[in-house]
Amino acid sequence: MFKQHTEQTRLLPRIWRFINIQILLPMLLVTVAPVANAIPVAISWDAPTAPGTVYRLEVTSDPGFANILVTQDVTGQSYAWDAPAEGVYHWRIGRSGDHTSGGVEQSSFASGSFIVLDHSAPRARPVKLSWQGAAVVAQYKLYVTGSSGISMTMVTSIPSIVFSEVRDSSSIVVAPFRGTGPERALQMDPSLTLDSGNPAPPLNPVALPPPPPASVVVEESTPTPPAPDVPSAKRAYDLYIGVDSGREDMTLNKLETGLSTNAPFSGGSIGLKINPQGGFAVRSHLSYHDLKSAESSLTEAKEESQSVHFARYAADIAVAYNFLEPFTLPAHSLLLGAAGSAIQLPFLSDDPFEAKLVSRLPVKQKQISAMGGYLGYSFQGRNVGFNIEGAYLWEESSDAVIFTERLILDYLISDRYIIGLLASYRREDAKFCSDDPALCLSHGKSATSTSVSEIGLLFGIGQF
Repeated sequence: MFKQHTEQTRLLPRIWRFINIQILLPMLLVTVAPVANAIPVAISWDAPTAPGTVYRLEVTSDPGFANILVTQDVTGQSYAWDAPAEGVYHWRIGRSGDHTSGGVEQSSFASGSFIVLDHSAPRARPVKLSWQGAAVVAQYKLYVTGSSGISMTMVTSIPSIVFSEVRDSSSIVVAPFRGTGPERALQMDPSLTLDSGNPAPPLNPVALPPPPPASVVVEESTPTPPAPDVPSAKRAYDLYIGVDSGREDMTLNKLETGLSTNAPFSGGSIGLKINPQGGFAVRSHLSYHDLKSAESSLTEAKEESQSVHFARYAADIAVAYNFLEPFTLPAHSLLLGAAGSAIQLPFLSDDPFEAKLVSRLPVKQKQISAMGGYLGYSFQGRNVGFNIEGAYLWEESSDAVIFTERLILDYLISDRYIIGLLASYRREDAKFCSDDPALCLSHGKSATSTSVSEIGLLFGIGQF
């Protein structure tokens, strides 16, 4: 009996050594071994959390959370994790302990999806990210974070994006971008897919019998037409400023006395186009010029002349509808609507002439507001566009008739900045009465006729 007890005593250390070497040691090595090519990822959530409360975070590569990669109790609003490989991952967070008997979360108050890219992975084609678009979302914002910690954002109007080159291992989050409210409204997206561009495994070569000889038929290939030069998204507004120069031909008459001049001027302009490619659109333009003429002929005294120097402005606004909106013509707009203008016009007043060697006619200015119709056509390509518009306006009290024609050529030098050229022509005819009704009856009205031609250089921004 003593001998049997001694053999059992010697057998126990051998069994314990076998368990340590054959079972526990491999498990320990698997647990602490680092993941090859691990990609650091920072998972964060903006959901409100109670201080000191423990939450359960789960990360998986399966939208149904059947194969959970990480189960971690957290107390903050972020978690650093090393993704084992390139791919699409999903996460959710809820209160720790809210589990069924199977260990699956009953509810989660925050969830999300992200894509991990490995810059060292071999690729035979560009990487493509795609997801299911939403009808109420016009744009999507991508949050890209590199392994070096550098972050950047990108905006796209279609539910996919292609990366021609992956220079740094990165994590990418896609969120709807509505322009108002929280931009990064995180929610798990099962439709998020990744085409990593990895080459397909080579097929085993199979020896095939040589094909029978056949006659070679050469077919002419039809060239593929180039893609139309249309913008990928519609603009929300265009805002531009410009410097202008031109020439004004002006004739002022009252009774048998008149003043005529043709002189250059310089000035500036500001323009705004709201929804330029949409249904209802708004056009506005403000111009200001300074005219100075050293020699202006007097109608009554051909040998006499006087200098003329004044500055005036013209402000136009139009509200119109694009009648091409129902058709599939995103680059073209045909606008018809109403227009208004506030403008300063010069005229000869009834003030007495100054007693000088050269008679000087008193020139004053009066502001009028006119209403009328508007017609415009515009084309907006991917980078180049033009807009031609005209308005016919009138004002009854001064018998004013105003005709405006304007052409704008613009070039989109980046996603936002615009340069362009402006050419415009304005014809103005009006009759003004003196402030004194008696003088108006005796002297009559002062007739004004001007024509303004100008050209300018524009600088502006465009928002999609």
